[in-house]
Amino acid sequence: LSSGTLTWSGDGSRPRTGVVFQQPLLMPWLSAADNVAFARRFAAQRSGFDADDAAKLITRFGLDHLAARYPDELSGGQAQRVAILRAVATRPQLLLLDEPFSALDPATRTDLVGWLRELARELDVTVVLVTHDVDEALSLAQRIVLLDGGRIRADWTVGSDGTPTRGEILAQYRADAAVEVP
Repeated sequence: LSSGTLTWSGDGSRPRTGVVFQQPLLMPWLSAADNVAFARRFAAQRSGFDADDAAKLITRFGLDHLAARYPDELSGGQAQRVAILRAVATRPQLLLLDEPFSALDPATRTDLVGWLRELARELDVTVVLVTHDVDEALSLAQRIVLLDGGRIRADWTVGSDGTPTRGEILAQYRADAAVEVP
């Protein structure tokens, strides 16, 4: 998609937003705890940052044992957890994730999907996740939008009577991908 409209309920102002990319993009000279606290450096997010709250996130989401480690001492999954905590340390209303688990092995990926689901629920944050993994989408989403070539091919609400199965999503994608759109 190259254009569109985002409507946010509430006071109409732009929501405080956290972003996580495919790579963790941690500061190599900072420990894991300092990387989470680095969120205070983003001017647009400062009002939502509380240093004590950021430190509690590390404990609450099981990363105490990693707090003093530097990025080169972390596994890919550990580094991505730190990056996600940095993104939520400012208490965003909207968390944007661009394939954050794509470079991880299947076991770590599955573990992180469950971890992210719990984090999003506990922090009550809206999450938009871009993924090519159908199982990941089904595991995390309340709504799945299938895009192809920048166009919406299908849109499902997960948890309703019409919850899609993995097979239905793949079949829809294959059927639509076989049809050439002018």
